[in-house]
Amino acid sequence: MDQETRASAALRAIEESVAAMLKTCGLHDAPGMEETPQRVARMYVNDLWAGLFTPEPCVKSFDMGADLDQVYAVGPITIRSTCEHHLAAIYGTCFVGVHCGTHVLGLSKFARFAQWVFARPIVQERATHELARLLKTRSGAQGIAVLVKATHDCMKMRGVREHESTMVTSEMLGTFRERPAARAELMELWKAQGL
Repeated sequence: MDQETRASAALRAIEESVAAMLKTCGLHDAPGMEETPQRVARMYVNDLWAGLFTPEPCVKSFDMGADLDQVYAVGPITIRSTCEHHLAAIYGTCFVGVHCGTHVLGLSKFARFAQWVFARPIVQERATHELARLLKTRSGAQGIAVLVKATHDCMKMRGVREHESTMVTSEMLGTFRERPAARAELMELWKAQGL
């Protein structure tokens, strides 16, 4: 089944499920909720879970003509997701570190890949891991590092109801894992970005 067909099927199924949930709770004819099932379905398919229904972003890399031994940092990149355990919102920022090789990715691709990876039900740890590995594969960089700082509505809205808590995850690949000097240089750049 192609992604467009899957998206159409998901829209219908989510709309029907939300309508059934609202009916069960006695809210199906509450004022202002007439189109809520359709709005919720569109929100999940077109926004929160769009990564399930859209192809991986196209990669545009640029040949630098030489093996660059530079480290640069990109961020903050806004991320939005839902946790796979409660389907509650995750909000945060993502920072990427790159130790160049002979090619560099177009700058906007870091945001596009981050938004695509996070646009699905996923736990932050796996999203950080998947984003780092995807960027390393697609960029050809000597090193890739990803750091994500996020708040989780599953912590704020239910259970412990902890409103000030954040979670920070990181993944270091290539030279950022193997060479302390490259990692230290990146940490200074991230510090300059306000981390």
